[in-house]
Amino acid sequence: MVSYGGQSNIVGAMLQLEIQQFVNGVAGMPVTLYDGSIASLPAAFMVVAASSINLMGTMRALNLTNLGSGWVVSTPANGTQFTRRVGTTAQAAECHVESTGRLMFYTGYAPPVGELIAVSYRTVGRAVGRQVNSASQQALTQAGFPPVCAWIGSVTSRAARSSQDCRNAAQTIVQAASSVSALWSGAYSGTRASFASDVWPGDALSLNAPSTNLNAQVVVRSVKVSYKASYQDLVEYAIGFAHCCPK
Repeated sequence: MVSYGGQSNIVGAMLQLEIQQFVNGVAGMPVTLYDGSIASLPAAFMVVAASSINLMGTMRALNLTNLGSGWVVSTPANGTQFTRRVGTTAQAAECHVESTGRLMFYTGYAPPVGELIAVSYRTVGRAVGRQVNSASQQALTQAGFPPVCAWIGSVTSRAARSSQDCRNAAQTIVQAASSVSALWSGAYSGTRASFASDVWPGDALSLNAPSTNLNAQVVVRSVKVSYKASYQDLVEYAIGFAHCCPK
């Protein structure tokens, strides 16, 4: 079995904590409690609405909102930078980022002359990874085989969310199918009685032939099932295999 990945990736985040007062159903302007960033997000955490031993009032709701792929920070001339609220006017936001990449400020929130505006955004693109097995190339050269071959494909399941996911998939393919021991290919025939269960393409088939110094686990690429009445319900399997990974 070959496996890669599964580790946690350290990632930071920008946070903006606000409180908004409602009087008779009318919302006031949000007040920023915290505006900054943290270096690493925990894998799991608990969010509490308030942590206080002396608090008077009624809390209507607690909302955790992902502002999307855009984050806008303004720095006034000779001032301190602050985060702009991104969203809709119903959310008391100051601006929004259009799908075309244009930043639009709502009426009353246009930045004054001399203010610097920084926009951080994340787009969706194709994750790409490349992996090379140098040890396998040296072993192939010593065995008299071409040391370099290329395979280009896409990760279909599960979807690769990052380039590291693609590199993990490429590294798995390289180790499973590019070593000298992985050059075995051929065919195997047997009856249904020879197998504990049905054989399907993609299954692992263990071969142990001391006469050929073969002790490997191969991948079934094709299965042809034939049946003749004279066999008395005995089904014959013709199995094609290739790209095995050594035990």
